[in-house]
Amino acid sequence: SAVVVALALSGPAVAQPAAPKTDPAAAESPVGRYSLMGAIKNGYLDANLTVAQLRAKGDFGLGGFAGFSGELVLLDGVVYKITSDGVPHVAAPDEAITYSEFTNFSPSIVVESAGETKSALSKRLQARLGNPNLIYSLRIDGHFRRIRYRDVKEQTFPYPKPICAKNIDVVYDASDVDGTILGFLNPSFVKGGIDYPGSHLHFLRADRAAGGHVYDFEIDHAQISIGRHHVFVVNLPDGERFAHTNVDDDFPCPPQN
Repeated sequence: SAVVVALALSGPAVAQPAAPKTDPAAAESPVGRYSLMGAIKNGYLDANLTVAQLRAKGDFGLGGFAGFSGELVLLDGVVYKITSDGVPHVAAPDEAITYSEFTNFSPSIVVESAGETKSALSKRLQARLGNPNLIYSLRIDGHFRRIRYRDVKEQTFPYPKPICAKNIDVVYDASDVDGTILGFLNPSFVKGGIDYPGSHLHFLRADRAAGGHVYDFEIDHAQISIGRHHVFVVNLPDGERFAHTNVDDDFPCPPQN
């Protein structure tokens, strides 16, 4: 026979926090992602969607083209492909993308910046934003005293693995330049294969003549616009190549800036 024991725990009752009266995500656009950074670093640079498909999903974001044939910037609904020579081109609708992070940009916070480095700005935003467990979209429009960015050398199939930045980077330095830095501030839970925690940023010069993945910068003056996101949707690739790819970020590459 079964014996049921009831335990009465003494002590004052603790009220549970009330549920929010409104859904905080209702007025926001979700952040979407195609593919995983762990898969990319393990040589999965295959095509996962086209430029036309990406444009139908958002007007703001970043990513990389299949085979690392270029860095990707999605700004104001236009997709740019930045090749290893550092020059952006408006991407054709049928060009293939291997990964992307994107949203419809609708900032809820706008602040000004003057004389801040990337590190100083990061510390100020961490204090201002408050919740490190959300994803934030970030756009910086202004004049930069200096900026260091990189573009990638196109890879040929079969793709090497692991893919480490030092082996594929073409690094550029610029000074006294107008442009836009855009991307995402990712929470720590994305580490281990989804993406890099912290900032992932790309740059596009105001005259659309240069750009790439951002390593460092110093602002002269700029306007910073920030969107807050409670919903994060990861789209996983299909097929045998992805099924046999190690997606854990557990291989010996130096950390990316």
